[in-house]
Amino acid sequence: MNFLTKDSAVAEVIGTILIFAVVITLVTSFLAWYIPVQQAHFETEYLQNTEEAFMSLAGSLHSDQQFTSLSATFPMGIGGTPPITQPAGTELSLSPNLTLASISSKVTVSLKNSTNVMSRYNIIINASVSGQIESLASLQYVADSSYVMQDGSVIAVSGSNNSNLFLGPLPISITDSSGNISLGALISGIQGPPSVISSENPIQLTFLNVFKEYQIINGSISSLNNSIAVVSLIMLSQFNYTITSKYASSWDLGLYRAYNGSTVPEGSILSQGSWFFKGLPFKVTYSGYTLKVTLDASPLDLAEFTYYFSAVRLQQT
Repeated sequence: MNFLTKDSAVAEVIGTILIFAVVITLVTSFLAWYIPVQQAHFETEYLQNTEEAFMSLAGSLHSDQQFTSLSATFPMGIGGTPPITQPAGTELSLSPNLTLASISSKVTVSLKNSTNVMSRYNIIINASVSGQIESLASLQYVADSSYVMQDGSVIAVSGSNNSNLFLGPLPISITDSSGNISLGALISGIQGPPSVISSENPIQLTFLNVFKEYQIINGSISSLNNSIAVVSLIMLSQFNYTITSKYASSWDLGLYRAYNGSTVPEGSILSQGSWFFKGLPFKVTYSGYTLKVTLDASPLDLAEFTYYFSAVRLQQT
């Protein structure tokens, strides 16, 4: 009888151990599946939210130039699965000395007053800015990606080979409607000291704008020498836009696809070295880290031209 009792007790112990082993195995297997899935979800969510924040800010810079201050919230941090894994912080890099952009042009405006007397004056524009904003995060379960804002435009950077894609919006807009060409340009930089902001929680930055605008439309009313006159002609004789960036190839591809409606591979575009906007006398030259857009023709008749200059000072709030 004692042997039977002892055998039964041993069997119960072994059974209990086996049950615990099965439970531990199941829990371990579940966590081995659950944690990567959840972390991949959190990392993907962070990237999506970051892209939305960058694109929203870029859209605000392009659509509402006359702001005095603009607040933008950036997602920071990647969620965890406590107590197994903790949230991970991410960074936002503000680099005022990177990415140089400049614009220069000469526009001749003809005015006609109430007595049909013609007057002309030249608008000479020379401006330059610098700076970029970049998201930085250590990703384990999805492809390494970050977003960069340069001159009011957004670039997605991904992969160990540093492949990247221009997302926009473009700082140059040239449209041709029935022979009426309109030219618009945004040049936007960052002022202030370089810094890297680290956080696990969203942060808000305030953009304080140093703003300057030029806008003239053919047929509009203008004031010259304290007299009212009508703009009768706008002639563009010089135009140069230059950006120097480690992502210059993405600017080249973004401009090409925007103005030529092309989806051809990047390599076949970059091998050309230069190309023209479809139906417009603007030439793009790409070499190394520099991209240039120039007027490659005799003076061009414009229906409208608009330039916005925005030197944005950042302030954490």
